[in-house]
Amino acid sequence: MPEQDLRKLKRIELLEMMVNQAESVEALRKELDQEKEKAVSLGAQLDDKDTIIGQLKEKLDGKDEEMEKLKKAIAVIYNRMQKKLNEKDEIIESREQAIEQLQKVAKTYRAKLIDARTELVTLKENVMIQPSGSEQEQIAQAFENAKIAADKYLNEIRGKESGEE
Repeated sequence: MPEQDLRKLKRIELLEMMVNQAESVEALRKELDQEKEKAVSLGAQLDDKDTIIGQLKEKLDGKDEEMEKLKKAIAVIYNRMQKKLNEKDEIIESREQAIEQLQKVAKTYRAKLIDARTELVTLKENVMIQPSGSEQEQIAQAFENAKIAADKYLNEIRGKESGEE
C-alpha cells in the first residue's frame, strides 16, 4: 500500500492492520516452530536410520568375512577330495592293469595246462613199455589223477573268467 493511502487511514484501521499482521506473524511463527519440530524429529529419525544402517553394515561386513573363511575352507576340502579321487583313480587303474596281466598269465597257464593234458593223454595212449599189472595200474591211476587235477583247475579258471566278464 502506498504511503499516502496509509496516511489517510484512521488509527483504528491501522491498529487493526497491525493486529492482523501480528496475528499472521504469530501464526507463521507457530507454523515455523512446528516445521522446526518436524525437521528435528526427521533429523532424529535419520540419525536412528543411520545408526541402524551402520549396524547392518557391520553385520554384513562380518558375514562377508565369515563367507570368505567358509569359501577358503570349502576350497581346502575340495582340493583334498580331488586329491583323494585322483589317488583312487590311480589305484583303480593300477589294479585294472594288474588284473589284465593276471588274466593274460591265467590264459597262458590255461593254454599250457591244456597242452599238458593233451600230452598226458597222448603219452598214456602211446606208452611203449608194457609194465606189469600193478605198475600199469599205478601209471593209469597217476595219469587219471593228473587229468582230474588239470580238469578241476581248468574249470576253476573258466569259472573265474566267466564271473569277471
